[in-house]
Amino acid sequence: FQRPFMGGLERHGVIASGDQAAIRDRVRELLRDAPERFILAADCTVPGDVSWDALRVAIDTAHAWHK
Repeated sequence: FQRPFMGGLERHGVIASGDQAAIRDRVRELLRDAPERFILAADCTVPGDVSWDALRVAIDTAHAWHK
């Protein structure tokens, strides 16, 4: 395959309905099991009513991640 893999978060899953702790936990779980060349994403879109705070928690958690 030799290409980055993108995905992990279900767009109607924890990113849409979880609290900040649940989002952090899910992102860490995904990154722990992800291949080296991985782009964290929620399918290709997220619902329009997902809060910016939820997205920011996922992004900040991913940026702080160290294997």
